[in-house]
Amino acid sequence: MQIDHQTTAHGGRFSAHDGQTALGHLDYRRNDAVLDAHHTFVDPEARGRGVAEALLNALAAYAQTEHATIRPSCSYVAKKLPQLYPQLVATE
Repeated sequence: MQIDHQTTAHGGRFSAHDGQTALGHLDYRRNDAVLDAHHTFVDPEARGRGVAEALLNALAAYAQTEHATIRPSCSYVAKKLPQLYPQLVATE
């Protein structure tokens, strides 16, 4: 599995691929030092293979390099972020 990261003026997207096959993505908005993870999607055929967690791991690594925290607006990130990366949960 390969994870790609695209940024925009207001946030970005982490995308997971297996060769040419898209597996899923995680979208976030950036507001200064807070990354608002607002949408995670995994293709139904790829579910149960760790795709969403790999996307979250990529977001967490990016947040750490950017000295940012993460606001978990999507349900998957809201559930997993406090378990895996409690130090990155945005408090504001």
